[in-house]
Amino acid sequence: FTSLTSSDSVTLSAGSHTIRVVGSSATTWQWNLDKITLSTGSVTRDSGLDTIAQQLSLYPNPSTNGQITILGLGETKGDIDFTILNITGAIQLRGKLPSDHIINLQTLSQGVYFLKINNFESTLKLILN
Repeated sequence: FTSLTSSDSVTLSAGSHTIRVVGSSATTWQWNLDKITLSTGSVTRDSGLDTIAQQLSLYPNPSTNGQITILGLGETKGDIDFTILNITGAIQLRGKLPSDHIINLQTLSQGVYFLKINNFESTLKLILN
């Protein structure tokens, strides 16, 4: 018996994943697989994104005019994806945040929603009156 260790690493996003292991070789030797051990390794995050996520807020909240502004993003570069979910988790609206950080909510009925800012792994409670 010989233990083999791989130094290969894979970075996975949050969520469910299917992992497949393929054992192959260019040689004709035979082998049998006893076990596979996976480890979490070390997790590194961009602390700048974490800081932004902690500072996010909505105005006005509750919204009475059919739109909200996301405060705390500053001059974030690149596309910012958002998803609005109802209280059961069903997606009600999704898209890319405009540069003025204002989202039009006029297609939604009154109620409580959750606004998920995907790029920052942040979720905010939203009330629409």
